[in-house]
Amino acid sequence: MITSVAPTASGFKAWNHIVQLVASRRFAQYDYGRQRNLHVYGSLSPPDYNLTNVRAPTAIVVGKNDFLAHREVLNYIIRIFCKI
Repeated sequence: MITSVAPTASGFKAWNHIVQLVASRRFAQYDYGRQRNLHVYGSLSPPDYNLTNVRAPTAIVVGKNDFLAHREVLNYIIRIFCKI
């Protein structure tokens, strides 16, 4: 019964990643912690996503009162996409 209403492990990880993105103000891969990051990524912190590899038509939509979308991160993403 509990598992029918509780989030799955993958759902928790996704929400945790959103919290990390907001807290760090970086568009970076999942942060496992320094030790595991070193094993997974080869560095102590997770790398930023390489948006230059995106080739699909993309729209960036954000609401005026969107507390998850920080202007600095959005400007960074827009700058990257404009170079493509």
